[in-house]
Amino acid sequence: MVLTYASQRSAINSRPSLSVDELKREWPFLFMKKFLMQHFTSLTGIELYERLRECIAGKGRRVLQFFKTQLLRWTKEVKTVLADIERLQGENMDSTIAVILLMMTFFKEKDDAIFLLADRFHPDIKKWMLCVEGKVVIQSVNPQDDFTSALAVFFASFYIFNLEYQAEAASTLEFIQRFLVRINPENTKCKAKFQQSHNSGRMVQRRNRALNSHVASFIKEFTNYDWLNY
Repeated sequence: MVLTYASQRSAINSRPSLSVDELKREWPFLFMKKFLMQHFTSLTGIELYERLRECIAGKGRRVLQFFKTQLLRWTKEVKTVLADIERLQGENMDSTIAVILLMMTFFKEKDDAIFLLADRFHPDIKKWMLCVEGKVVIQSVNPQDDFTSALAVFFASFYIFNLEYQAEAASTLEFIQRFLVRINPENTKCKAKFQQSHNSGRMVQRRNRALNSHVASFIKEFTNYDWLNY
């Protein structure tokens, strides 16, 4: 796969762009977890699974503390997620699920904008599928795969296949990108002009900024908290 990386990028970047089905016919190995992750590493220089696991174990744990120690500040939705996390703390809860669902709730984004979960926080969630353009393109076959594996494959697909972040989950995806993966370009990967208002539920014009203001505000506040407490 390393030897054919340039050819893969050429096919992905071709104009007009190839559909996912066409790419899969031309490069079937690219739609296997192992080779997809190798491609991401060649593209970015990042071992994504290891970086996510490392960040969740460190910064992810401190994010949970950031919310737990300031409980009165949060909306009832955030408090509900925190209560669920606390309730399942002793059941081998997956920390990655906890952090991502907590941040989605904090950003007022619905979890089904990214994931369709059979049971939120369930410690035995091992199977997952990645859908692109409404079609399943990768599914886990290894029972040892965890939620971090699913998140790594999901996030990598945006960079490998040149996908834009959907507006419904733009803040969470940029949080993953900038806070966990530490990819910090000048521009955002969400180019949508409209999105659903969190307050009214109506479609409103979206303000496209170089940096998501919600994510920037959280990172700044968390950094100050982290500096004072750790």
